[in-house]
Formats: sequence, structure tokens, C-alpha cells
Amino acid sequence: MLNIKIIKLMVMSVALAMLLVALLFVGRGYAAGDMATTMKPLYTLLDQTKAAVQAGNFNAATSDVNQLDSTWDTISSQVKAVSSEQYQNIETRLGEAKAAISSSKVSDAMTALGAMDTDFDTVVKLAANGATAAPTNTVPLPTVLGELNDAQAAIGRQEAPTALAALDKARSDWYGAEDQVKGRSVDAYHQFEQDLPLAQAALKQSPPDFATASRLVSGLSATLTPIAAQVSSPYTAFDAGIVLLRVASRRSC
Repeated sequence: MLNIKIIKLMVMSVALAMLLVALLFVGRGYAAGDMATTMKPLYTLLDQTKAAVQAGNFNAATSDVNQLDSTWDTISSQVKAVSSEQYQNIETRLGEAKAAISSSKVSDAMTALGAMDTDFDTVVKLAANGATAAPTNTVPLPTVLGELNDAQAAIGRQEAPTALAALDKARSDWYGAEDQVKGRSVDAYHQFEQDLPLAQAALKQSPPDFATASRLVSGLSATLTPIAAQVSSPYTAFDAGIVLLRVASRRSC
């Protein structure tokens, strides 16, 4: 009798395992096939932003690109799971587009928006092929702070190329540190996403706007310094749980 019960349990375990595997593959297929639908609102807002920029209506363009940013925030994690490279590209282009629109620069805005359009297409194709991203390497937040300090020092010397190189490095390393910030302060996360491209744009002006760049970089350092002090260990599952809870609470509002 005992052997029969054991056999039944084994059969049920195998059946359950097979069911879980089947659900996993169905879920993956749905996620891949559904990415085009998921991205559709982004395409719509991107087209609206392009049209507003081309018409020279920067008030409408600002509203549209801000909506694009908010919508991107709700699905960016899904894109990141497909391709960390495309996730980073879209984040960068979005920041560049917002900076260009705030300065009423049609050509720069259209270049960034056009590149983002291409990135959207790439994400949809990768998802349809079942692509998944490799885990992003964690970068200590103090590393990003050090690069911001390097940029600030170069700004003080009025060395725009050196400052831009330091900010580019900070931007690159940010992708490995952003979850450490997002889990503790969503506002600080968004400040970095908004102000770093603005600082870069200020340094690319002719002549460079060192005062604006200095103010923005200084503000970022001041915001991130206390958060870096809280990060005494590598990013953990607890931190990830905080992020998920914050996202869930925002979506329910």
C-alpha cells in the first residue's frame, strides 16, 4: 500500500513538473508575441512627439515626451529583460530628446527620437525571437559618485571634453547602480535620468554653459551622496522587493 502511495505521488510530481514547464514556455511565447502590443503606446507617443517637434510646437512636444517617459517607466523592466543594450539605448535617447526639446533644438530632438524609433523596432524583433538579456553587472553607487565628482572638477577647470567623458562614464555605470537608487528613492532615480542629459547638453553648447552644468552635477552629487551611504552591501533581493512594491503601489494609484 505504501509503495502504491509513493508511486502515485511520484506520478503527480512528474505531471506537475510537466505542467509547470508547459506554462513556462507558453508564458515566454506570450511575452515575446505580446511585446509589439506592449510597445504600441510608446510608438503612438513617439509619433506625437515627432509631429510636435517638426511643427515647432515645443509646449506640446514637452507634454508628449513627458508622457512618453512616464509610459516607458511602466514597461522598461520588460524591455530590460529582453535586451539590456536596447534598454540602455532607449534610456539614453529619451534623456537626449528631453534635453533637446527643452532647448527647442529641432535637429537634435529628431535625431534622438529617430534613434529611439529604431530601438523600439529592435526590441520587438528580439522579443519575437525569444531573446533574453544577460544579468546586468552591479556597479557600486560610490563609483558613479566619483565620476560625477570628476566631471565637476573638470567643469571647474572649464574643460568641457573632460567633463563630458566623465559624465559619459557615469551614465554607463549608472545602469549597474540604478536599482540601488530606485529601491530607496524613486525621485532621486528620476532626477538622475533627467538632469544628467541636461548637464551633457549644457557642456555641448558653443560656448559650453559651465554654470548650468555645474549646478546640475552638484545637485546630483548632493542627492546621491546620502543614498550611497545607505548602500553598505551589494544590491540584494530585499532591495528588489522594495522596487517591486513601489512599482505595484504606483500602478494601483
